[in-house]
Amino acid sequence: MKFNKFDKILLIMCLAYTIILWWNYNKPNQKLDSIKMESKLMVQIPKFRYLSESVNTSSVKEKIAPFSENNNIALSQNYQYEIYSEDGTIRLLSYIGDESIVFVPETINGRTVCIIGEKCFYNNNYIEQVILPVGITVIEREAFSLCTKLEYIIMEEGIEDIKFNAVSDCPNLKELHLPEGLTRIENICTNCQRLEKVYIPQSAEYISEEAFTGCTNLKLFYGSTQYAQIYAQQKDKAYVDLNRIQKEGNVVW
Repeated sequence: MKFNKFDKILLIMCLAYTIILWWNYNKPNQKLDSIKMESKLMVQIPKFRYLSESVNTSSVKEKIAPFSENNNIALSQNYQYEIYSEDGTIRLLSYIGDESIVFVPETINGRTVCIIGEKCFYNNNYIEQVILPVGITVIEREAFSLCTKLEYIIMEEGIEDIKFNAVSDCPNLKELHLPEGLTRIENICTNCQRLEKVYIPQSAEYISEEAFTGCTNLKLFYGSTQYAQIYAQQKDKAYVDLNRIQKEGNVVW
């Protein structure tokens, strides 16, 4: 049987089509593999009890702590936080906003904010002023560490414990107002080279020798307690007695 040129071309095309059909039928199921890969990735994504739609999680994934089944972790109002099951209070885990002036909320979803967690504002390049509300009782380690633009921190009365290096390596911090109610001032503020003024609360009963290590430009302590005055004298720094100011009138310092 002889084939002309047209028959040969037609035969080759049929063979090619048969090979293509066989390959499509026997090749690995890429779609199934893709689904399996997606399921593996989904297992690795942290889960949260509550998620605010206003938060862009893609921009903050590096700041979010690993999920723990023992914690009730949530996102709201530019904060990642956890809820303590015992009393329902809140511990802030991380700040994920970009405001220059930050008013830390007194409550979130009706729950009281009590603790500024470890490294909550760590390495923030936006904030210049932070105002803490009444209700905060603890500021944990390095909560305000490496905040490059931070100039002022205002702490309201009620804070009982400020942990080691809570405020550290903030090159533009100028003034620190420690809150009434704080009795022990440990090594809480270090390596803030531009820090000039520190308010020592009347409640202070102890000030560590290393409380302000590395704050080389510190010039002035002010308050109304003998501990502040004695500490200033020991460190050869100026001291302003607020009680005296109230009696004699305002002075410029």
